[in-house]
Amino acid sequence: MHYSRRTFLKLTGVLLSSAALPGWLFTPERAAQAYGRALEAASVYRGRSTHSTLVTRLWPDSVIELLDADENWYQIEQGFVARHAIQPMNPATASNPPNGQPFWAEVCGPVAAVRAYCAADAPLLARIGHGGTARVIDRLPGQPVDWYGLAGDDGALWGWTQASLWQPAALPTLALDYRLVIDTQSSQLTALDGDDVLLRAPFSLGAALPAGIYTAGEKRVNGTAAGYHGVPWLITFGGQQIAGAYWHNRFGAPAAGPAVQLAPGIARWLYASLDEQHVIEVI
Repeated sequence: MHYSRRTFLKLTGVLLSSAALPGWLFTPERAAQAYGRALEAASVYRGRSTHSTLVTRLWPDSVIELLDADENWYQIEQGFVARHAIQPMNPATASNPPNGQPFWAEVCGPVAAVRAYCAADAPLLARIGHGGTARVIDRLPGQPVDWYGLAGDDGALWGWTQASLWQPAALPTLALDYRLVIDTQSSQLTALDGDDVLLRAPFSLGAALPAGIYTAGEKRVNGTAAGYHGVPWLITFGGQQIAGAYWHNRFGAPAAGPAVQLAPGIARWLYASLDEQHVIEVI
C-alpha cells in the first residue's frame, strides 16, 4: 500500500503549519519537508526488499529527508530503508525560552547528549532522543553554543546539554470529550467521541494490561523508564503508564518500557486532552 503525500506527512508526524526548522539543522526553504532520524546503523536498499541491492548504510542519529512511505518502508534519496529504523522528526517551533525562568523543554534535534559539565568531551550521563523532555533550570552562555542545565528526578541540577538541541515544550490543554480504548490484541489505541474516531494510533506494549475500565491519574511531563531518561508525556492509569517513546519506531509490536508506548507526538496529544473525567477501557 502507498500513501498520498498528505497521508504520508500525517504518518511521519510532520505538521505543515509549524514554524521553520532551526537554521543549524536545515535551511528554511525545506521546512515543510519530512525528515527522520536514523535510530540505528540502517541499511538502504535499491528496492523495497532486504533481498534488493544494498546501496549504503546510515549512521545512527543521522538526519535524512523522507520522500515517501508505505507500511514497511521509507523512501529516501538513496533508496529505501525499513520504517522501524527511522524515527520521524517534528519541525521545531519558533518560541523563545523564558529569560531566567525554569521551563520544560523537548529535544528538537536528532538526539541531545547530557554531560557532567559544559564540555563536549565531559563524561556522558545520558542521550535523550528526539521528542524527549527535561526541565531546564540553568543556562550558561558559551561559544560556539550555549548550555542548558537540566534537573534530575529530584529537581536538583543533574547535567548539562547544548541548548541548540532543545526548544520550549508546548503544554496545551485540549478540552475534548472522548473515551480511550486500548486494544492489547491489535496494539491499537483509539479515542472515540461516540462512534467518531478522534485518534487512532499503534502502540507498543511494555507490560501486561488486565482488561477493565480505568481513569487517568498523575501526569508528568518527563520521567525515567526502562533505563531511558527524558521519557515524555507520562500518564498513569491502573498502576501502569502511557508515555512517549523516542528510542524505537516499532509501534504495534511489544517493546521494553512503559506499559503503553506511543510516538511522542501522540503521547503529547493525550497528555493535553486526557484527565480523570475520561474513561480508559482496556480490552
